[in-house]
Amino acid sequence: MNRTHTIWLIAAGVLIACSGNVFSQESSKQPLRLVQTIPLPNVKGRLDHMDVDVKGKRLFVAGLENGTFEVVDLQAGKWIRSIPGFKKPQGALFVPELNKLFLASGDDGMLRVFRGTR
Repeated sequence: MNRTHTIWLIAAGVLIACSGNVFSQESSKQPLRLVQTIPLPNVKGRLDHMDVDVKGKRLFVAGLENGTFEVVDLQAGKWIRSIPGFKKPQGALFVPELNKLFLASGDDGMLRVFRGTR
């Protein structure tokens, strides 16, 4: 599977979750299907942990071998930007009540906190 430039499976799952139908009986009978492909420019290698900002319709994805976290606009269906500077990006958590994004790096043991505004 080519994970270098696409996160089609992730985007499909998140878009379905954002639609509010994930836990209904009707949707549980329907098979998953590809609904969108979103290119991630310059991402090489493995993707790792991720989290979603449901209200803001953004997905945060760790580009493990790039040393970045990638930000994807799920409503527009496009990559927004990279957040560089991580030796081993692994943990991502968006807390809407605080409007903060917490990003962890495995090799340097750092937790970086970002405001959630665009």
